[in-house]
Amino acid sequence: MNKKGYMWILVATAIILTTTIILYENNIQKNTDNFSEIITKDMSKLSMYEITLNKAAWDCNWEKEISEINNCISTLSQSIIKEQLNGICDQTDIITTKTTNPKQSIIKLNCQRNLNESNTNYTLDKNIIVKNKPDFLDKKLLLWLRMNGTPKDNSPNSNNPTYINATPTTGIEDLENTAYSFNGIDNNILIPTNFSLSNNSWTMATWVYIDAYPKKGAIIMVSANGLDGYGIGFGSDKFEVAGDNFLVLFENIPHYNQSGGNPGTGWKHISVTYNGSTSLKIYYDGSLNKTITSGSPIIPTANQTTIGGYGFGSNNRHFNGKIDEVMIFGQELTAADINAIYNYTKPI
Repeated sequence: MNKKGYMWILVATAIILTTTIILYENNIQKNTDNFSEIITKDMSKLSMYEITLNKAAWDCNWEKEISEINNCISTLSQSIIKEQLNGICDQTDIITTKTTNPKQSIIKLNCQRNLNESNTNYTLDKNIIVKNKPDFLDKKLLLWLRMNGTPKDNSPNSNNPTYINATPTTGIEDLENTAYSFNGIDNNILIPTNFSLSNNSWTMATWVYIDAYPKKGAIIMVSANGLDGYGIGFGSDKFEVAGDNFLVLFENIPHYNQSGGNPGTGWKHISVTYNGSTSLKIYYDGSLNKTITSGSPIIPTANQTTIGGYGFGSNNRHFNGKIDEVMIFGQELTAADINAIYNYTKPI
């Protein structure tokens, strides 16, 4: 073969090798991109697993021996992993420790996965704090809507909603389907009870996302018939008129109407307590904001409570924003209780 023939063979071989290297590098980049995307999705699932485990692990009582806690949480974890992680962990190892102050369990989750499409193994390690069962559960808790998925009552009373017209959205943990968004027009969640609050002491607490002011609408309204009952929300001097104020109403009687007295924007924890006679206290993010002397309330008569507003036409009292972690208690909670609720429900 002459020199010219050899030259063509060398050129062809070089082209083939270059093409192979480029294809190989592209394949590596493709697998790397897929790998990064998969890890991002998996970590999101693990975060949801953490929230679910934190809300389900109270039966794994902190007072048990560590071996019992470990077995309890391992069993509970496997069922949650099977349901929520969709098999992303080919092998899981769970190690539990506990601390005394504060009382909580710390779980180290080791999730190992084999990505067959890229012949890659990787491990996700996550430390998960499971908080101890909160003391405020024993303080006449009447309603606790955690707003994850289909909202249900996490109190012992099974006051579950019978009507849900709102949109699942990101909550205080910044994860999908952990709160509900309300459109300010006709969205609300209905619970068919007024909790027999009568002229007794009570507490309302919730997380609310406020984008901007002016704002209007009821966040929580017990009775919600436009005639009587207790409610908290925003407006000028009533729920149907937009304003910069946070309002506490014994229907048609605004007991808190102070310009500049709102909690601000973003995710805010709001609590209101009533002592059953003359005193209302408003808390923002776990701290006392205002104590006011109230008049006689118009006690609830309608057997319903709404989350997110009520009313139509000129009396439209619907709230536009996000709501998460709704609680109603049948007693006036202390400042320490309110702070404990705030710290328990805020993101870890």
